[in-house]
Amino acid sequence: MVEFLDTNATSSELSKMISRSKEKLHVVSPYLQMSDRIKILIQQVEKASPKIDIKILYRSDKDSKINDKDMDFLLNQLNNANIYALDNLHAKCYLNEDTAIITSMNLYQHSQENNWEMGIKIDKSTDPVIYEDVNRHVSLLINVGKRYEKKLINFRNIISQASYVGTKLKKVGKITIANSCYCVRCGKSINYDRDKPLCPTCFKSWSRYMEKSYQEKYCHYCGNVNKTSFSKPFCIDCYKEVNQ
Repeated sequence: MVEFLDTNATSSELSKMISRSKEKLHVVSPYLQMSDRIKILIQQVEKASPKIDIKILYRSDKDSKINDKDMDFLLNQLNNANIYALDNLHAKCYLNEDTAIITSMNLYQHSQENNWEMGIKIDKSTDPVIYEDVNRHVSLLINVGKRYEKKLINFRNIISQASYVGTKLKKVGKITIANSCYCVRCGKSINYDRDKPLCPTCFKSWSRYMEKSYQEKYCHYCGNVNKTSFSKPFCIDCYKEVNQ
């Protein structure tokens, strides 16, 4: 049964939901400013479940708010966190594998401490259809968002590493720089993004059904005709090259 949450209950249930996450923790919040307590809870969850899928979606336009400390925490102090940015994001939703919370509250310390908020909690065990609707829409928002790529530099091995320059990917040490790759559905030239290997037009079409195993036509890396998919965007040769 859906449960109504007032301001205090929203903060309390959000903390409980984070601490109970084992398989996934997805956060949709236009504004991010995490308290030390929330950060500790997330770190404890990741330590207890090293393979947990943590995804954070925030607002990427000029009104966005995410401070450097939070970005450093997400990128450098967590192993499994992926950050996504989306223009004009206004929705706020938090979910794990069992529970979804839809609320007016951002994951923003000032909101938690000063604002009047409300929300609802949905348990998968009692409301599986509603939970799955929320889960599906959160996944859609994350997939539409632009993933924030981590850039790692290994200077010691730069000279010994192969460098691919021009219209393909340029690899130097642990850096992967996107120059030009291809949409797996139409073959149009796009930037490298193995998590979203489609041009905006084809992604909009794909998002109607979100079938990650649906057969596509082109390799994301080389652009040659091949049997690929959203989840497996490379031909065999390019897969070996990208992951070497």
